[in-house]
Amino acid sequence: MKTLKSAARDFVVFYLNGVRTEVRGLDVFKTVAEYLRYSRGLTGTKIVCAEGDCGACTILRARPGERLEAINSCIALVAQLDLCHVVTIEGIAREGQLSPVQNAMVQCHGSQCGYCTPGFVMAMSWMFEHHKTIDEKCARNHLTGNLCRCTGYQPILDAALAVKNHDSLTRRYIVAAHIKNLARLAKRSVAIKTEHRALFMPVSLKELSTYRKRHPDSLILGAATDLGVLLNKGKHPLTHLVSLTHLRELNTVRWQRTRSVVRVSVGANVTLSQLRKQLEKKAPAVAATLDLFASPQIKNVATLAGNVANASPIGDTLPILLALDASVRTQTRSIPIDQFFIGYRKTALKKGEIIRAIEFTIPRSGDFFRFFKTSQRKDLDISCVNAALFARKSNRGFSELRIAYGGVAATPLRLKRVETLLRHQVIAADLIERAIAQLAKDITPRSDLRGSEAYRLRVSQNILRELLTEAAAHG
Repeated sequence: MKTLKSAARDFVVFYLNGVRTEVRGLDVFKTVAEYLRYSRGLTGTKIVCAEGDCGACTILRARPGERLEAINSCIALVAQLDLCHVVTIEGIAREGQLSPVQNAMVQCHGSQCGYCTPGFVMAMSWMFEHHKTIDEKCARNHLTGNLCRCTGYQPILDAALAVKNHDSLTRRYIVAAHIKNLARLAKRSVAIKTEHRALFMPVSLKELSTYRKRHPDSLILGAATDLGVLLNKGKHPLTHLVSLTHLRELNTVRWQRTRSVVRVSVGANVTLSQLRKQLEKKAPAVAATLDLFASPQIKNVATLAGNVANASPIGDTLPILLALDASVRTQTRSIPIDQFFIGYRKTALKKGEIIRAIEFTIPRSGDFFRFFKTSQRKDLDISCVNAALFARKSNRGFSELRIAYGGVAATPLRLKRVETLLRHQVIAADLIERAIAQLAKDITPRSDLRGSEAYRLRVSQNILRELLTEAAAHG
């Protein structure tokens, strides 16, 4: 590897429970949970599932200019903490006194074996960073990323509702002097090289482009919600990484209106939680779909671009994007999303190309848009089959129609033959049955641990029947 500019830092730096911390060498490539437990002795952060499913490893992290958010430390890399503020369970108490959240867990008997308890305390503490008062629905929503095998959850919910006068961790730990200290380093890229591993964190798209031309096989590090799992399971060593974290140009959401069409462009660094807030007023039907998958800890780091680049045939955002006529924007071109997935976990990206933004159309008033998923659990589970439908009605049937499925082929799939059959037709029961018969010819479901081929076929047919019936009755 060629030597990078001398101005680049060879360490990552962050504030850990208010203490400035520099990390060099191989520790940068560890998961945050491993680093906290084995390099720093902060064993309150538990590693249980090592997949980002159970929430026992929850910590709070604030990226530059943002508030503290709950994340799963078992699948995050230390590199992703650069220029951040980090709070662990050891930083919750103040002057030897338990925090209001910790006290409530004690008083309400919210802990038994204790493995999940630190994660619940951290998730609850994050909730109170954003809400002064809560109800049970709010508590349930914020704690969906945490699993407990002992208490039956009710004592934990009781504890959440019993908390009074929560002390703001943001005000305690994100102080002006620390912000200023980190800001001095923000203009310098990071280049770390060990005997077998390398990490580059550019601060400009120009730096990124130059580096990727030299090292087209380097692996883009975004949220790592999938890569972290692969690392923990020994399926990917993550030896040569390029992080997009410090590319501010990729942090924006832009809205564009052309006549009656509104398109939104979502930068590659925009998290799903941030996106939901942006969509809440302008596209509530689309925003609501983001409530149906992933935990809060995952959505606080995961990105739309990462979900697209991962190209899983059951990625939950992918049918949504297919139905909303999305496109993938790289450095030099725009790729329609129905041309982007070219095989199982294979995309149309060329070597060295990166996704800069995902663009899609916002449904207008009167349009019909729905997303549907089936999974074994209601919350925090991977889909067996998912589907999305967008329709615009005219005097005679649908003038526009896009139907997309996941989990029924090697790639996320637009059902274009079904769309052609239905477009500009009066939707009646017999036509719906013909569409269902066409669907059976166009999909190629396979059996796996989440569902058999026959189950996926039947579910796909039932979903289409329900979506078309509802769309036909809409408006």
